[in-house]
Amino acid sequence: MVGRTRAGVASEPAAEKVLYLFCDANLFLQCKPPQDLDWSGWSDYAVIRLIVSDPVLREIDALKNKGNDRQSRRARAASAAFRKMLPSGTKDVRASDPTVTLHVEPQHRRDEELRDQLDYGERDDQLIGTAYEFGRSHADVRLLTHDTTALFLAGSVGLDADAIPNEWLLPPEPDGRDRQISSLKEQLGRLMQDRPAFAVQFEDGAGKEAKRYHATFDLFTPIPPDEVARLIDRLKERFPIATDFGPLDSAEQPSDRAVFFVPATEKEIADYRDDAYPAWLACCEQFLSAFHKRLQARETAPEFTFLVENQGMRPAKDCLVTIESEGPLLLMPPRSDYDDEDSQEGEPDALAERHTLPGPPSPPRGHWRFADVVRGIVEPIVEFQNFPDIDDLLTPVHAPPRDPNSLYYKGGLPEAPAAEFTLECQQWRHADGWLPLAGELHFPSEPEDAKGAVVIRLQAENLPVPHEKRIPVRVDVRHRSVLEHARELVELLPPG
Repeated sequence: MVGRTRAGVASEPAAEKVLYLFCDANLFLQCKPPQDLDWSGWSDYAVIRLIVSDPVLREIDALKNKGNDRQSRRARAASAAFRKMLPSGTKDVRASDPTVTLHVEPQHRRDEELRDQLDYGERDDQLIGTAYEFGRSHADVRLLTHDTTALFLAGSVGLDADAIPNEWLLPPEPDGRDRQISSLKEQLGRLMQDRPAFAVQFEDGAGKEAKRYHATFDLFTPIPPDEVARLIDRLKERFPIATDFGPLDSAEQPSDRAVFFVPATEKEIADYRDDAYPAWLACCEQFLSAFHKRLQARETAPEFTFLVENQGMRPAKDCLVTIESEGPLLLMPPRSDYDDEDSQEGEPDALAERHTLPGPPSPPRGHWRFADVVRGIVEPIVEFQNFPDIDDLLTPVHAPPRDPNSLYYKGGLPEAPAAEFTLECQQWRHADGWLPLAGELHFPSEPEDAKGAVVIRLQAENLPVPHEKRIPVRVDVRHRSVLEHARELVELLPPG
């Protein structure tokens, strides 16, 4: 008779057994009065305590002023009955076999550890979290509901749940008001056909539809200063400062030779010893101290995607799309958008250059030089005359006109991660398929993990109510050391 999501309880004498049922609002909105119900399905228990918690009270309060239909009338009746129970908040429902009592107890709080599994913006999730927290200190605690979703959700977090029997439900109550409401809904439907209607889905990083987002992010930690000093010592060991600067004989060479040797000067040696070599070590130290930042910049940030479609019968005019974050998260458009905007054909691979230590400076060792008569042949001087002014070579570049049916970043691409970014479209076509709107998650600091939400909001001139979707987000941060990678750079650095 009574459906349960989990197996029964330990066998105790019936007189000692108390069952706590956290009842859903539908017990009071859709069922016969509690005193008229058949409670024999729980005859294994001597006492049943029906607990009306804070989420149920708030739901009933919200419904009691919404019109004069049966649900609103039942909500008003339940609210009045609860008020009569003041100040004790207790009422007897059944005297025996089993004894049933009703308790209004809004003081119970919900379990905060389930926030990642439950959406506490939903009443059912709040009720489940409250019953779960109560069960930490009481035995035989269950949820009592007629909602299938709530039954499954309770089972997913390990909370026992009993289904309200169908025999308890009130019969349908069709009347003239229902027919009037149905007629008004049809009229509203026809009116809505002349307006845009957005549908939004969310995809996680694997391209699967999801109601929540959970990702993992690698955060590179800096090299400790003492390890940086050891790496610099290793560089000095591999590339010691030079003491051999070649032949230093500055005697004049015969003037009739075509090629002759010029020894290193004292200034060149001093510049190498006092400036170039210390500057190279300082540059390497700066590089290694900030090496974790270089690797972090190369790391791909967690990405998310909203799929949006105008499923209405009209285009959305002057549409504005805002994607914003909640909690310790920042957002940016996907990196591919910046690559398309800024990339130039033929540029060198800067990533490879940024992640290689600079080579040591070459010490001065003198050089061979052509005699003046040979230089006149092999090193001709090219004179540039009448070079055109640079302004004459520049051609004005005009931005192409905007496509009225395409999305553009309002104010241009953001320059840094921010709490939100916005796109705009002059006319969003209807029945044009799903459009992906992607973004990246960034962090303003170095947290152990980050919890929050991503919200998309669509507004348009001919959309009476903005369309909004909120996705809870959790990012687990893994801290990674870059010391071993830095040691490899030091050992593999070729001579300058």
